Amino acid sequence: MLRLPCRVWATGLAVYACLCAAAAAAPPAASEDADGPPLQAAIAGWIAALDDDRFHVRESATQQLRHAGAQAVGPLREAAAQGSLEVIVRAVDVLQTMAADEDRALARAAKSALEELAADRITAASQYATAALGALRVVEQRRAIEDLFALGGAFGSGSIPGGPTTPSHVELKKSWRGGDQRLDLLRHLIQLDRLSIYGSQITDAAVPHLAVLKNLRRLELYGTRITDQGLEQLRTALPATEIDIRRGGLLGVRGQPSDVVCRFTDVAPGTAAERAGLQPGDVVLQCEGQPVADFKAMTAIIATKHGGDKLQMTILRGERRLQVEVTLGEWGEE
Repeated sequence: MLRLPCRVWATGLAVYACLCAAAAAAPPAASEDADGPPLQAAIAGWIAALDDDRFHVRESATQQLRHAGAQAVGPLREAAAQGSLEVIVRAVDVLQTMAADEDRALARAAKSALEELAADRITAASQYATAALGALRVVEQRRAIEDLFALGGAFGSGSIPGGPTTPSHVELKKSWRGGDQRLDLLRHLIQLDRLSIYGSQITDAAVPHLAVLKNLRRLELYGTRITDQGLEQLRTALPATEIDIRRGGLLGVRGQPSDVVCRFTDVAPGTAAERAGLQPGDVVLQCEGQPVADFKAMTAIIATKHGGDKLQMTILRGERRLQVEVTLGEWGEE
């Protein structure tokens, strides 16, 4: 039989005793399928342990609460509102972690709890909750930028892999795959002041997501299916925002609105106008059989058409009158 020195046995017994004591002191872990009263009781125990004198017990309780799910949100909010500074710091930290979770329902509930705590400006809990919300906004913006880019969004004049850290201009063209619903990502962009949306995939279902963008300086809606009613809702919700809405197909020319004739000053490359052979300096005399007085009149005619529609135009190029057929493009063409 192997005999160990007495000091080895003593050391082993001491370590075993410490491990047993630590296990007894730590708050119990809930089973993975625990719900209802058992989980609620466990949550109550973990929250009580946040103020324990022993650091390892407080740390263990904090870790357990981070994975406790939505049932812990309410008790954590109450603990932060009424507890000691130690409890406040740990409860707010757990709520901040939950608010950044991939589970949207959990994230919304935790963020709402932080907002409630932050609403009272005279408590320590409000100060920590306000700081947590500030840090959370940075995380939400980073995620929103990544998601917008993955769905085909662009920033400024073009899309850069990873996107800028604080975009002020977002463009959603025909490559946008998020439809109306994922426009909810835009509310996380802290410094967004210009939004350009092109294409018929955007409808009145987008209005609630756009109406919350109170800091927008300019909103451009080109070729969307937002109705007059939806536009009126946007103008009411965003009175300080310049909203430029253009319906119909895209010709791809520029002109001087103040000119006494409809003269093209520029023809954009790759557009319907270039494909039809239109040139800078051309003057439009008629479109679809209607006289064209100026560039504004031409724009009004095109606004009633859709991408793919054909236009019959009479133009004056120098001293020659030409008949030109144009097949209109669509807003958001890449």
